[in-house]
Amino acid sequence: MLKFIMTMIKIENISSKDKWKALLDQFPEANFLQSYNWGLFQESMGCLLWRLAAVKDGRCIALASVYLEKAKRGFYFSCPGGPLFRKEDTEVLGKLTAYLQLLAKQERAWFFRCRPQLEDKAENAKYFIQRGFLESPLHMSAETTICLDLLQTEEELLNSMRKNTRYAVRRAEKSNLEFVKSNDPKDVLLLYRLQMETQKKQGFVPFSLEFLQKQFQAFSPDSEVYIFKILDKGAACAAAFIIFYRGEAVYHYAGNSKLAYKNNASYLLQWKIIKEAKKMGFRYYNLWGIAPKGSTGHRFAGVSIFKSGFGGKVVSYLHAKDFPFSPFYKITRMFELWRKHQRKL
Repeated sequence: MLKFIMTMIKIENISSKDKWKALLDQFPEANFLQSYNWGLFQESMGCLLWRLAAVKDGRCIALASVYLEKAKRGFYFSCPGGPLFRKEDTEVLGKLTAYLQLLAKQERAWFFRCRPQLEDKAENAKYFIQRGFLESPLHMSAETTICLDLLQTEEELLNSMRKNTRYAVRRAEKSNLEFVKSNDPKDVLLLYRLQMETQKKQGFVPFSLEFLQKQFQAFSPDSEVYIFKILDKGAACAAAFIIFYRGEAVYHYAGNSKLAYKNNASYLLQWKIIKEAKKMGFRYYNLWGIAPKGSTGHRFAGVSIFKSGFGGKVVSYLHAKDFPFSPFYKITRMFELWRKHQRKL
């Protein structure tokens, strides 16, 4: 195990699930992307993983769950939702990147890419730029989201919806539609099939069945994931993959059949999940990624209109940052700038 020590800060690789969870509790902003189970998922997909803790005088001052992406455009370290740290510990980011730079020589990584859990503010961006980071060509892990406060009453949640959304929910409630909460792994296949139907209509790049199955397998033992679905006369017409973690329910993946566009099943599904998350005692419902404000040509523009109809607060995180280790990083950067233009990212 590599260990890098300087000015009393040491970087440790944490293997214990209980210890990692206890350390995460020191960073209330952490979401499921830095969870132990997300790391298990990455490992099941063949990624090398390091759960790094920066320790100073016996106190944990930063955490970063980092995995190696072996992309064709170049190997790199990825850290979505992190690193987690306090800006007053001014040296810690430098120590972390120095440790990763040593590791990069061993793993042939060209750069480190992260998307910190910090608000998208000029002062936060400047903090990273001053430490050698560059703006990433691509976005990473839902940089802009919509979050609903579930401490509101059901009436308040309904009233915060857009008029058309509330009408669609009310109309669907009057239909003979069935809502089902499932922890059956077989329903991941159902979700995948509905996702493929949605892909034909909206033209996005879908996730593989293996990707969805292994993610479900990683979170399921701790009851941190469920598949919710709406049935119309026994036939599934809408489904969603929801992760429940540290007080937040996250609308991560979904799929709809053609019928869902007629019977408003997708609207009813959201409303039922919101109520279920509230009943389970969760504080927030995160509708996950949307297009940045004013990006009408963005490929997420359509789904953003749907999600924003449920009300809530738009939360924008700092754009992804890259820390180059190799001159070959320029190759990746040029390719990603081209792909960003092609995919309207």
